[in-house]
Amino acid sequence: MTASRFHLSRLAHVCVCECVRACVHACVRACVRACVRASVRVPVCPCVCMCFVQLYAGSDDYDIRVFKNDNMIAEMSEVEAVHHLCPLFKNVVAYALTNGSIGVYYGASRFWRVKSRNHPTSILAFDLDKDGVAEVVSGWSKGKIDARRCRSGDLMMKTTLPSGIAGLISGDYTEHGEDTILCCCMDGDVKCFGAQGAEAVKSVQQKAAEEEHAMQVLRQQRQTLRDQLLAANENIEARDLLSHNSVAVSGVVYNDDILMSTIHEKTNIQMEMSVEPDTKDSEASIALCFKITGPHIGTTRIKSVVIFAEGLFENESHQVYYPQAAMPESSTIMVYPNKDMAIDMMIKVLIGSAFSKQFHVFELEKLLPRFCLLVPKEPETVPVDSPLIRFQIEPLNSKYFKQWLHEHFLVQGTYWDSDDLSEICVTSLRHNSQDLTMRVLPGGNVVMYTNEIQLAGDLIQSLSSFLHVENLESQCHFPAYEEYVKDCIKKVS
Repeated sequence: MTASRFHLSRLAHVCVCECVRACVHACVRACVRACVRASVRVPVCPCVCMCFVQLYAGSDDYDIRVFKNDNMIAEMSEVEAVHHLCPLFKNVVAYALTNGSIGVYYGASRFWRVKSRNHPTSILAFDLDKDGVAEVVSGWSKGKIDARRCRSGDLMMKTTLPSGIAGLISGDYTEHGEDTILCCCMDGDVKCFGAQGAEAVKSVQQKAAEEEHAMQVLRQQRQTLRDQLLAANENIEARDLLSHNSVAVSGVVYNDDILMSTIHEKTNIQMEMSVEPDTKDSEASIALCFKITGPHIGTTRIKSVVIFAEGLFENESHQVYYPQAAMPESSTIMVYPNKDMAIDMMIKVLIGSAFSKQFHVFELEKLLPRFCLLVPKEPETVPVDSPLIRFQIEPLNSKYFKQWLHEHFLVQGTYWDSDDLSEICVTSLRHNSQDLTMRVLPGGNVVMYTNEIQLAGDLIQSLSSFLHVENLESQCHFPAYEEYVKDCIKKVS
């Protein structure tokens, strides 16, 4: 992109900030009204945008909600607080998170998502190659500006400025009949970028692809040389180690045969998940237990466990590494889900003997159920004046209802194995051990008794999606939340 530069005066900067503040204030008021009418929690510091006739609202509780005519029609869960939203075209919105992720949603489906070490400060829709489809232009805290295709997320352009990006806006500022991008930097500089056209963009992409290919070849060559050097060092160490008749570690004597890295062909890794209630020293968690199974050599041990899970760990991955003299046959890792959402876990377990330099990798794919911290319990008597929600799903097939319970909860023991599931009672370990009772009455009528309106809403939404119910009418009675909604209406009116 071609660029020109000038300096933004402090007075102009103040005027722009005041205008932006007024617009944001108006949007926030509209978002709060919509949230109150939809009986959902009012998000703190939301970012909002209008995409045709729909209002998209991102909040600090990691959700992007879509409103239309005062009704919430969709909800998408992310892994961090939503920082920016930008409409691209009908039902397509770009978003940015506080952890450095940007992506694009089409309705409730995510087209793509990428993550950077830096933080996005602004995102903009701009037709860079003049093909009639807007690209996602993003500015970053370290001065980087990049443009990605809307549907695939492929990088089209990237440049770096000396200062961090404060904001991006577009318009016909040169009065030549073509829109340009104004980039405001943290140090007060303003740069103007123009569209390049398809041929120029293709040339830039081809050059970037060639450079990336050359870098990949060099990285591969470097990795090959490292592996060769490591293998040579391991052979020298193994030769010195095998020169002795036996070696003792932690009181156990290992002979020459045990020092080999081979394992039995039927050796496997078994994983079990269980719920651990909260204690005085720790909060409620999920225990992931890994154990070596099958006919294996007695000295086969677990060297390391690596878990990749979006939204479960701060850096989206977690590794447990055991020293050579303390490798166990089983390993237990505690995870702490901070939200009721289903999480895909990609797991790699490295096993081998105590003196192995090379380890066998077992790969597992597990799904952490959305309501894993809702623990089944025996039904109890519900007070007459308890807060409740009533709705009707007709017909409610008991087979599919049981399938929903087993797929979305971490069921232990013999709970919910019987055919009579007319009354379900669970305890939420996340919501201060609040109880929730669900009664299934004849005719598909369902009544939920709980003090947590957010938890009840999540359960109803999950059950409706599983049963492919598009429209569901409900009646609720929550005296405390009704007073809260009245206070919110007074504040925004």
